Amino acid sequence: MNNKTVSRTASAYCKAYCLGTLRGVPGWEDRRRQAGACADLGSLDDSTIVYLHADLSVTRDVFAGEAVLVPGDHPQWREFCERELGFSVPADLLPVLGAEP
Repeated sequence: MNNKTVSRTASAYCKAYCLGTLRGVPGWEDRRRQAGACADLGSLDDSTIVYLHADLSVTRDVFAGEAVLVPGDHPQWREFCERELGFSVPADLLPVLGAEP
């Protein structure tokens, strides 16, 4: 029996979305390919719940940096998240994340 402890870190802030909503950004699949996203989307349909994190990465679950579908480092993606989704970290969590209001 393996008694190795696995430590997983939940994101300080993330919000759940249906994958179909996030696929609305132009160039979604191209962005995934360019980034070399590690998680396979082949078996995920538009109703699959995914998580948008404070760093704008999208993951399959609430754990930061695991099963990344899309990294959050593209200006067009940031604009989509802010304008189309209205995504932002609540002001009271900004100090926890070390971010400026």
